[in-house]
This record gives sequence, C-alpha cells and structure tokens, in this order.
Amino acid sequence: MSPSLSLLVQHRLVEKIVERYGDPSDIRHRVREGESALLDSIARDVDALYPGVIAELLMDPTGPEKAVLRDASGQTLFSQRVKAGVIEAVYGEPLSPPLLILPEPGGSIQPRANPFPGPVHAVCFEYLPNFANELYPLLVDAYIHDLSRPDPKRTPAVGVHVSWLEDEWRAARAIFYRPRDNELIETPLAPPVDIASVQFLAVSPACHQHYSERFSHLNIPQLNPYSEARRTDDKYACFLEWKKNGVPTPEAVLIPQSDARNLLIARQRIEAAFPVLFGAAPQDEIIVMVQPNRGTEGRGTKAFRGPASWPGMAVRHPDLLEHVRQIAAGDDVLLRRGVGNLLVHDAIYRKNVCFDIRLNVAAGRVESGFWMAAAPGAVVSSPSAGGRIIEWKHPPRPPGDVTGPEGGLTWDAETWRIIERAAETAAACFPECRLVGVDARLEWTGGRVIPWILDINPRPAGLSHSRYFATGEPGVTQRLWQDLHNLRKRSGEGT
Repeated sequence: MSPSLSLLVQHRLVEKIVERYGDPSDIRHRVREGESALLDSIARDVDALYPGVIAELLMDPTGPEKAVLRDASGQTLFSQRVKAGVIEAVYGEPLSPPLLILPEPGGSIQPRANPFPGPVHAVCFEYLPNFANELYPLLVDAYIHDLSRPDPKRTPAVGVHVSWLEDEWRAARAIFYRPRDNELIETPLAPPVDIASVQFLAVSPACHQHYSERFSHLNIPQLNPYSEARRTDDKYACFLEWKKNGVPTPEAVLIPQSDARNLLIARQRIEAAFPVLFGAAPQDEIIVMVQPNRGTEGRGTKAFRGPASWPGMAVRHPDLLEHVRQIAAGDDVLLRRGVGNLLVHDAIYRKNVCFDIRLNVAAGRVESGFWMAAAPGAVVSSPSAGGRIIEWKHPPRPPGDVTGPEGGLTWDAETWRIIERAAETAAACFPECRLVGVDARLEWTGGRVIPWILDINPRPAGLSHSRYFATGEPGVTQRLWQDLHNLRKRSGEGT
C-alpha cells in the first residue's frame, strides 16, 4: 500500500474545507481574532465529509487500490489521524514534511516489517496538533549525528504518542524519519518495539509525571525526567535557585494561591511587593509582570506599566487585581519586575519592538535558538500572547538592528558570550534536564549588557524555528545525541 494514501484523502478533504471556509491563512486569522468556535465547526464538517470523500475515491477509476482504501478507511485510528491532519493543514503552519499515516494490517492491508532493527529513542508526546513541527528537526538531527557514528548498534529516534505505549513502555506505533525521501511516516509496529531511552515534548506536567515515573521504575534512561523537570516548572523556585547561583534574573515575589484569592489580602501582598521589586527610590514608570507561577509559553502573563507605587498602579490599572484573581483560580501568582531596555527592529511591522531570545541548551551548552518579538507596544513576546518568532538567518548576529536608551548596541563576540554563559549557568542548576529552552531578555546599562534570565522550559516548543548558532543552519542539537549514547551506556545498554 502506498504511504501517500492518507495524504490523498487529506487533500480531498482540505479542498472541500477551503471551498466552504476560505484560504487557510484566512482561517488562522479568524481563529486568532477570536472566532474560537470556527475550528469546532470545521472539525464537524470534516467528520461529515469524510465518508463522501472515501466514496468518491472508491468510484474513481484512477484512484488508489480500492480494497486497501476500503479497509483503511474503516479503521477508527486511521480515520482519526487523517481527520486530525486536515485540521492541522487548514489551521496550523506546517514547518515539516507532510506526515504519511499507515493503517493497521488486516484484510487486504499486508503487515509491514518493523523499520527498526532494535530498541528506539522515544520522543513521547501527548498533544497531537502540529507535533510534527517539533519532532521533525530532532529526528533529522539524530539521523545526521548517527551518520558520523561507526557503531552498528545505532538507536533511531522516533515520535511516540503516549497512547501508543503498550504496557506503558513499548511502542506499538511510531513516527519515524525516512531520509531518502525526506518523509515523516507514522506506522504501526508489530510486534511492539522496545524503548532504549525517552524524552518528553508537548505533554502536560501531569502526563510527564505519569509516564516518567513508569520509565524510572524500568530503569530506562530519560533526558528530562519529571523529578527534575518539576523543579523548572516552578518559576519562583527557579528564581531562588538562580539568585543563589549568581544567574541574572529579575526580582520576583510569590503570592500563594490562598492569599491571591482574597482580594483584600492580595492587595496588601501586592503593595508590600512593590518595594521588593522596584526599591525605595521613586521612579517615573515601571513594568510589573503578573503571571501564573507554573504557566508555560507566556500563557496568562500580563504586563502592567505605570507608577512605581501600588496606589498609583492600582488607579491606572484597576484590572490588575482581577487578573490576579483569575490566575489564583488555578495557581499561585508570581509578580516580577519588568526588565530589558533593548528593542529589535521588526521588518514586518517596521517598528522597534521588545524581544526575548530562546536559547536551546543541550548537554550543558547553548547550541541553537530563535528570537521572539512582541507586538508593537507590547511587552510579552510569546506567540501565545500575541508575539511572533523572527527567523534568525545569521546567528549570533541579531536578525535586526538592536537599539536602546543609549543608541545602537555593539553586538560583538563578548556580548554574545555573556548571553551564552548566563543561559548555560541557568541550565546547569538543573543538570538532569539535558535539553531545555532558556529565555533571556537583554538590558544595556553602564556600558554592558545584562542577559536577564526569565524562564527555563524542560519541554521546549518552537524547535522547528531553531538555527545553530555556529553555522546558521536549521537544527536544534548535535551534542544531545552523544550525551544520550553515553547515558544509555552508563545505565547498562550497549555495554
């Protein structure tokens, strides 16, 4: 059976959805402008259109093998995965080759031999939409690294959804990279394949904990075990650890959830936090960041600009307390001093905007990354909060002119090394997390640059946007794979 069968069905469905709803770029714009019900409507239409598309293909004399299509389309998993691909095609922004989905063997569908000679390194994930964007660069990186290894016992990297784990540790289905055709293929595995090592991306902390603990019981090596990752999920704990280790990080105050839910107590705690965050000296204007203590990718984070005293800020932003209350419904509240006075010129908006640098630290060293630019006039740069990712074609040189209160910044090798050292020191505080995304915001003061470290993510997103700082080529890490090989050897595999 041709692996392109799933793409043929998806293309027919996408054509019909575009006829009804317009170009995918219009769909993405409408959803981001607040039409949250649009995707639900499209999903219902995909379900309704699916049987008709299959019927059309079965009647097409030039179409695929009829018996195979009939058997495949009757499989619940195959149908679900094809439909999910349609939603991704019309809403997501594909940054990887199309994912070819193979059905389970049965009827006219012949079994396929497992494409792997032995155990695999599993990149486990929970959230399916657009996960191929995150997986693809890692699989390519792993393949390129393996080319340089003479060891015949290579361990291929594959993507494994947690629902594909048989007995919660062997892969019954996987996504693998076929370099000959630069393809991603999702295939059933019969018999299920052993897992030699594991990492987690696009999973919730609860899912990470559940499966990480099971792999720990089996002594299967993990790149970012939950026992270590949970420490990085706590932003205030990171702040305390970084302060102790001399990492430049902005002042922070934690308001426990129980206090933040009581508006009278919350008001008192915020007022007491202002001198801690901004000092006793009066300032004309400051920025206070209000965010969930365990939030990720900028979700729930808001910046409030105003006087450096709580009474004045409360008058200017009466909604600040309401935002605290909303966060407290599910988390502790973290207050942070807004930092950074450098701006980058955004060629799309043709304006200078706030930015953060995402630095991927692999096996202890900064290796790749990208820039996140805030919308004009905004402070938060995360794409989930209205920012966007700027392509970084010639790192470590900035992707646009960087300016500050003292004019343009001289971006030399020493400036870049200061940034690298801060990110690597921040990551070193969590040594069992071997691939992390560290976010830095820059401030120019006293003739030097301060790389304020904001966050560290043990399940980094945006990997498909990353470029190697040494070469400017797309990619995430080469260091990680040798580190992983050594980790497996220390645990007894491959000895």
